[in-house]
Amino acid sequence: MATEKDRQIVQMLDALGAPNHSDPATRTESLLRTVGVWEVAHRLRPLLAERPAETTAFLEYLTEKHPAAADRIHILLTATKGEDKELLKREFGGD
Repeated sequence: MATEKDRQIVQMLDALGAPNHSDPATRTESLLRTVGVWEVAHRLRPLLAERPAETTAFLEYLTEKHPAAADRIHILLTATKGEDKELLKREFGGD
């Protein structure tokens, strides 16, 4: 039986536009591979305010399953100044 956290992760994958697969791991890998970390961070930004519990559950899941991607997404989500964003774009290639 799926837990509340599992449901939140699936809801976030749906909201992020992840391809439909049978399990969250495959959906997450496919999402990261097709749209990239940069786009996932961009899609997550408005969801932080709209769905804080689901976003937190998804970021925790991502940290556990894809730590490198989670680190990059966290950096991208916390960049606020224009200079930070330009540096990140140069460093991460805007993927």
